Amino acid sequence: MRSRRNCRDYEKLPGHAEAHLAWTVMALMTRRLTKPVADWREPKPLPPPAPPLRIRLRPWTVRLAPAPL
Repeated sequence: MRSRRNCRDYEKLPGHAEAHLAWTVMALMTRRLTKPVADWREPKPLPPPAPPLRIRLRPWTVRLAPAPL
């Protein structure tokens, strides 16, 4: 919505509306033409693998119920 003025019909003269549309298209095409293009033939490098998770068990946190007699 960079060209909010084109959403509604605010202009009284059709020439003004056409001029705003022309400016919008020029801005859009300029943005598209100057954006760097990614080369699809070159594979992107993979991110480094995540380190393995370490699970620390604490024997004093687990308590077993006493066995019934």
